[in-house]
Amino acid sequence: MNIPDVLGMSVDAAVESIRSHGLLVHVQYTRPPFPTSTEVARIVRMDAVKIDTVFLTAAYQVAIK
Repeated sequence: MNIPDVLGMSVDAAVESIRSHGLLVHVQYTRPPFPTSTEVARIVRMDAVKIDTVFLTAAYQVAIK
């Protein structure tokens, strides 16, 4: 199975990249303790659990002011 490396990418870009390879994708999110409106969700973990399915974990990156 040829899975693109999407670590560090935004969720939208990562999902699009994986789907373009004909794979199914599921995303799970984590959150910082005090979310703000300036968060960006980025992929921090990838797991290939089936021959055609990838599970991604996304963490919210809080912008430093």
